[in-house]
Amino acid sequence: RGPQLLLAASAGLFRIDGDRATAIKAPTDAPFRTSLVYQSKVDPDRVWVGLFDGLASFRWQDGEWVDEGRVRGVTDQVRTLYENPDGSLWAGTQATGLMRLRFEGLAKRQARPETAVVERFGVAEGLQPGAVFVLPAGGQPYFLQVGDETRLVVRFDEQSRTFVIEKRFEIVGTNPLSAAFGLRDGPDGTVFVNFGRETGVLRQANGEWTADLETFSRFGTQNSPFVLYPEADGVVWSSAHGNRLVRF
Repeated sequence: RGPQLLLAASAGLFRIDGDRATAIKAPTDAPFRTSLVYQSKVDPDRVWVGLFDGLASFRWQDGEWVDEGRVRGVTDQVRTLYENPDGSLWAGTQATGLMRLRFEGLAKRQARPETAVVERFGVAEGLQPGAVFVLPAGGQPYFLQVGDETRLVVRFDEQSRTFVIEKRFEIVGTNPLSAAFGLRDGPDGTVFVNFGRETGVLRQANGEWTADLETFSRFGTQNSPFVLYPEADGVVWSSAHGNRLVRF
């Protein structure tokens, strides 16, 4: 299978070929509102699809995408995903906290089990009520929550099974009323950070992190990007105020 561009939309799941969108699943008789597509790292022939009312997956087999169906028991609005090395998934939701899903017997190039063991995390484990966004940074999952006045990043402590505040990313200002991408992995272990104001870059060397607030300073603090995509050669694409696209 060669590279493909898949699109999650409120009408369904599509493949983009040039200037044409081909439906992979876009039923007219039942809603299939998708919020994201996430390619599995454990099995690159599988994509996970976050739904407004659940989670589904598709597997590439014999030259086509095979619908593996919804994950039973998950009806939350899934907005972000992160796959762990063992194949389990962190799933951030729009309003109902955080889930971790484990699939017993999940194997490469094999049909996905219909059900999953679902762990739910919320206030009792140190999260704020409401939405949780799962974001990768430095090869690890972090969890972002937006409050009335702050954006809070936490990490999960497996031993205590609680979430603790991660202060490493507190290098930029916060504006919870402004759209922002949060955290974004870049090449060579860099991490881009924006919480609604300026954009910062964290770089790691010899186990130490250094913060760079100069590179993106020309863009100021009033027009934070909602989307940022770094390429391996150092070029960064980002959204900008006025529906513009910036190549930097």
